[in-house]
Formats: sequence, structure tokens, C-alpha cells
Amino acid sequence: MRHHDPADLHRAVVRAGLDPGATLDAMRAGTGIDRIADDVASAMASGVTSSPALFIDSERYHGEVEPGPVADALDAVLRRSPGA
Repeated sequence: MRHHDPADLHRAVVRAGLDPGATLDAMRAGTGIDRIADDVASAMASGVTSSPALFIDSERYHGEVEPGPVADALDAVLRRSPGA
């Protein structure tokens, strides 16, 4: 998600069950910045440019992220897997 509006970001923090003040303090202190940088680097190396990103059998899924199309993609992977 991209939250450029402070009010929108605040709502997202509250929806996640986090304390907005403590979350802001942690952000200002740079808490977890190394993990965030590692996650971003890993995502970029995997070809992820936005979320949600879905991987099926170690390959990025580019289809519609809805139950039907995802189930079809899973079924296709299972059909081509040995022993399936």
C-alpha cells in the first residue's frame, strides 16, 4: 500500500492494531530500517514493483488476484508437478 496522506497512514496504523504515537516514534528512530531495506532489495530482485505480489511455485504470478484465477493458476502448477 502507498500511504502518502498522513490521515490515510494514520487510519492504516490504527486498522493494524498499532499505537499511532509509538509507531511514529519507532519510525522517527529508524527502528527496523535494516530489515526494511533488506525486504525492499529482495522484492526488487524478485521483480516486485508493487503489492500485493504473489508467487506460486517460486514464480511471480501476474494474473488477476481473485480467488478464481489464483485457484486456476494453482491447479495448473499442480497438474504439471511430478506425482500430482
